[in-house]
Amino acid sequence: IGEGDEKSLSTGTVRKIKSAVAAAESRIFREIVFENKNRVDGRAFDEVRPISVSMGILPDTHGSALFSRGDTQVMAAVTVGHPLLSRSA
Repeated sequence: IGEGDEKSLSTGTVRKIKSAVAAAESRIFREIVFENKNRVDGRAFDEVRPISVSMGILPDTHGSALFSRGDTQVMAAVTVGHPLLSRSA
């Protein structure tokens, strides 16, 4: 559906068309991935990217770490009790 075409269709019809297109895209995408036995980024299903860990990156916490794998990063921090009880460097 191009720009402006939606004006001549009811809202329900537009939703149904968009839903059908999204479902078809998803099904086709999954078929291609499973046929090639590779993920979108080219890795095999059983291939895992290496992970790197940096610990103690935040001051005044009982524990902190940064986990990185590819473009994904997670920062975790733990503090137990009152801030006056934290381990200071």
